[in-house]
Amino acid sequence: MKFFEVNKAMKLEENVLKMKMCIIMLCTLMLGFTFAVMTNEAHYSDCVLV
Repeated sequence: MKFFEVNKAMKLEENVLKMKMCIIMLCTLMLGFTFAVMTNEAHYSDCVLV
């Protein structure tokens, strides 16, 4: 019974870790996307200026 409880706690921690990884990955993707859009817009405005 004790082992099962410990195993459950470890599983929970593993899930939290996975969630954190997913959130970090999502944030990175969002940041990358925003950066790409911003640089794209800057590129377009340069084209318009020229």
